[in-house]
Amino acid sequence: MEIVLIIATVLILLAFISMFVVLAGHQSTKKPMAPKVGSIGKDFFPTQMFMENGIEHGIAIHEPTHQFCLIRSDQHLPQIHPCSDLLASKLVKNGTPLEQTIRTAPTQVEAKIQELRNQWDQCCQSTTQASNQTPANQRLDVCLFTRDQVNPFHIVNFLDMEAKPGGLIYHKAFATARYWQGLMREFIELADTQAKSMPEMHQAHEEPKERPPDVPPSPVEELTKLATLLEKRFITQEEFDAQKQKILTTPLEPVRD
Repeated sequence: MEIVLIIATVLILLAFISMFVVLAGHQSTKKPMAPKVGSIGKDFFPTQMFMENGIEHGIAIHEPTHQFCLIRSDQHLPQIHPCSDLLASKLVKNGTPLEQTIRTAPTQVEAKIQELRNQWDQCCQSTTQASNQTPANQRLDVCLFTRDQVNPFHIVNFLDMEAKPGGLIYHKAFATARYWQGLMREFIELADTQAKSMPEMHQAHEEPKERPPDVPPSPVEELTKLATLLEKRFITQEEFDAQKQKILTTPLEPVRD
């Protein structure tokens, strides 16, 4: 009888050992999913990232450099931005804002927000379209408003399915969405703090003092105007280089008493 028990015990132990080996081998063959943004820029490796289910769309942040990355399924490369490019963030449930944080400085940012405020509100409200199709459908989004000239709005979806408010699925999705809204709020507050601590940036945007009509513009002023024209694509790079060379090689006129 004792021999039978010993043999049975040994067989059970061998079975557990075999199962452990199989599971360990299966786990070792799994390759960790490398973040898509990890290969974009040598200084950006996401410390936190959220990707929507089933599509290459989401958001990532790099906390040491205070950068965030917008990952869009319709773009080949993710877009990396400093925290100062983030103008506003909203946590939206079925199209209704629950929490929001908006930049307060500098005044240029406020003007930008007011300029596109209607589009911003419509963008957040448009998230209700899928929810309205099914009464029991619940949708949670974090909507971002950025300085991006082409596509300033970015919506990250955390839940879009039939779910019972207060249930496990809804609770987990809501906690995750609120956590990311908190991260975006920290970035916005940091950007405001940085803007307020650098008064020279505000002075740079003030109206320049009028120059006396008999005083010609300085080379720095002319180069600054050229750089602005090039940035706005009013002139080509070749025209900029030619004008720059002309300015730098023209001798300065003597100052008249």
